[in-house]
Amino acid sequence: MKNKNIIIVVCSIILIGIIGFIIHFVTSSYAFLENDARIKPNSELIYYIDVIYDGKDADAITSNDSTVIRVYSDYIYVEDKLPEGLTFKRFITAEDGTIGAMKRDGSSSCAGHVVGDSEGLNYNAETNTVSFKVKSLQAGCKLTVGVVTQTPELGDKKRMDFYNVASGRENDFSTLSNMVHVFMGKEEAERYSVEYIYDGEIPENAPELPEVMDYTAGSSVGVSSNISLAGYIFRGWTTTDVEVANKSFTMPEKKVTFKGHFTENPKYKVTYQIEGEAPEGFIVPNEKKYARDADVIIDSLMAGEVVNNYKFLGWTINKNIDISDDIFVMPPEDVILTGSFEKVTHKVTYQYQGNVLPNNYEQYLPMESTYSPGDTVEVDNNNPEVEGYEFLGWYSEDTFIMPDEDVTIYGEWRKQNGTFAPKIQAKIIDQQEYYTDSNDVAVEVKVENKNNFPINDVIITNNVKDIDVKTSGQYNVKAPDHVVISKIEPNSSITINATIPTGKEEIEVYDYDFELVGAISDDDYTLDETKDYKSSIQYRVINIKLLVEAKDGRDKLENVKYGLYSDEKCTNLISEGTEFNVEPLKTYYLKEIMTPNGYQPLKEPIQLIVDENGKITNTEYESGINTLTIQYAKIEETKKETEVDKPGGIFNGLLNNPKTTSQEEKQKATSVLIISIISVITTLLIRKTLKNKN
Repeated sequence: MKNKNIIIVVCSIILIGIIGFIIHFVTSSYAFLENDARIKPNSELIYYIDVIYDGKDADAITSNDSTVIRVYSDYIYVEDKLPEGLTFKRFITAEDGTIGAMKRDGSSSCAGHVVGDSEGLNYNAETNTVSFKVKSLQAGCKLTVGVVTQTPELGDKKRMDFYNVASGRENDFSTLSNMVHVFMGKEEAERYSVEYIYDGEIPENAPELPEVMDYTAGSSVGVSSNISLAGYIFRGWTTTDVEVANKSFTMPEKKVTFKGHFTENPKYKVTYQIEGEAPEGFIVPNEKKYARDADVIIDSLMAGEVVNNYKFLGWTINKNIDISDDIFVMPPEDVILTGSFEKVTHKVTYQYQGNVLPNNYEQYLPMESTYSPGDTVEVDNNNPEVEGYEFLGWYSEDTFIMPDEDVTIYGEWRKQNGTFAPKIQAKIIDQQEYYTDSNDVAVEVKVENKNNFPINDVIITNNVKDIDVKTSGQYNVKAPDHVVISKIEPNSSITINATIPTGKEEIEVYDYDFELVGAISDDDYTLDETKDYKSSIQYRVINIKLLVEAKDGRDKLENVKYGLYSDEKCTNLISEGTEFNVEPLKTYYLKEIMTPNGYQPLKEPIQLIVDENGKITNTEYESGINTLTIQYAKIEETKKETEVDKPGGIFNGLLNNPKTTSQEEKQKATSVLIISIISVITTLLIRKTLKNKN
């Protein structure tokens, strides 16, 4: 809500030849003069009326000489009665006749203008008064009107004084400008004062009184203009000190006092009403009272404004009253303002585009319809069927929200000689039983045209995550999931190549689709949309890892190697090492190939079972998630046992010697053991025989 409370009208008088907006007198040599300066008889005298407007905005910022804010005036009525003796000659205007506002420092223009520009400047010869109206003057700016006058001859008079005070009014607020004064004749001359005072009950917002003015006896003095105050009738300036004729008098050799008196004006009602339908939530302005001749600013909407999809048509008045810019002067009677709305609607129409149209195509167009902004519009998708033609559809969503404007929906036809059905086949190149994270899946998508005419703009889509489509001169990769083949010749095909990175999931099955979603032909054949143009691929990813750890207690042992076999006899070796890839629902056998130095070897292969979820289990050793830990015993811990049948005895020690690793060495060790056994048996027999003889 704008807060407007200050109007300042400043009169400044300068001599001809100076351009500017200043509040000082100047001489013909362009030097500044103080107020009360002496001027020449029978010369042009120019003065300027500066209309300065100030206000406060919603953020409590007040305009000033250096600050401009977004607050604008209503009508400002300006009136200036020329000093008695000065003759009006003309107004000063720009070449184009416009009169606009400027920032007070003169740096640039701003909002505000004289209503009617130069045509709106008025001079009333009967009252010797200039007047004009200012509209939408921005706070912090000023608007200047220049007035050219002619000074009289001094004649037999010793001195003539010229006082000038302008007045301004906006709505209920009135004010006077500063008073400027110049004179002709002698500086030293006896003068008598003219004073203005209020009489009777004085309204709180009564304008300031004109300043005291001094004149020499015998001077012709004009009476100050009547004051205008909303809500009151000003009865004029009266005096018993002199006789006034035609609003002027001859100055006597004494002080003259004028009295002004106000009478409160009766107030009349302005009532608002709405005729017909109104938008939801609209509130009719409250009834208000105004004094006669007060400016009434019509509340609420301007004609043409839209509220909740209703356009306001404006206010009509029940009296013969002139309304200008939504302002009228209050008559001495009640006034009723009647407003009306009409619902805002816009048209939705359908049109065909292109040169291919069936005969009497207008009969296939849907009917025009109307909607209000914000309504949901359902597009008429009852596509017509005409032999030899195919309607391609309307280029619009099935439903949309109606905008605040008319909408035209376009559709298109094409000729149709028949249909075509290309073939699409996607397959994995050299498909493996399963894939790990170390290899990608290579895919080719073959699109085949078996017709005797070319097909164009073949669109292939897919739902593959992170697919890498290889570039080629035969097709255009718009996006990883959108490939366009510009042309496939008759009875030929084009292959799209791509790779799919595998994931790190332990067990996963992937299914992906490749689909032909569009194609056209130059020979008026259309894609047979009754058929499915989709081809799928499927592959498995397995990343089950088995890690075998050799330990002595908590210490990890080095220089160990195992073989992973698919059979119990350990004849079908899969791989060697300590880390292996395995598959679900399979049984494996782990056999020691290299024993850690200084430790006993494993006696038997270890059976490993992988379940459907990839969990690896065995019955002999400690196992974690995909980890098998084998605890080893040192050889020196078994040397005390010498019996042949005990672990770590001569037999077992030779076979399980960590240095005995090759088959040949083991055969030699076996021979040595046999000889040793025979020797032991022989020794025992000899001992028994000798004992029996004794």
